[in-house]
Amino acid sequence: TGAGSGIGRSTARLFARLGARVHVVDIDGAAAERVRGDIESAGGTAVAHTVDCSDAAALESRRAGNTAATLTHALRALGPGTQEPLWDRLGQLRPPFLPVAGTLDEKYVDIAFDMARRVGHGVHPLLIGGAGHAVHLEQPASVADVLRRFVHDVTRGARGAS
Repeated sequence: TGAGSGIGRSTARLFARLGARVHVVDIDGAAAERVRGDIESAGGTAVAHTVDCSDAAALESRRAGNTAATLTHALRALGPGTQEPLWDRLGQLRPPFLPVAGTLDEKYVDIAFDMARRVGHGVHPLLIGGAGHAVHLEQPASVADVLRRFVHDVTRGARGAS
């Protein structure tokens, strides 16, 4: 889902409240801009992007437009180590929270378990077989199925609690 509404919007706002610089990506550019504005009004930092991830030709065109300079900028500005670490704030999260990792990447499996431990509240990581670091790209159907069930369970639980 995009960050212009629903779970994506909530996630973007949460990470902004925790101090992350957020890139709000959605097919609906106006929705992405509204969320960016909300985040900045609350004191956070965000950038809005209009992207249609279902349009493979447009994505390939964007990718083909990359240059050494733009890739260098992206790696320097957005790469590992540039964002403020949020590990010490994971305990502020409240379920629902689902850390997902591919079983072929031991480091990310360890990270998923560490995240779950820090969040607490009965959070358990979900491991997807046959995938490594980019589990969402390597096993997209499995990830989609897991997320569908997770959202269904969370929303069913929320309805039952009210």
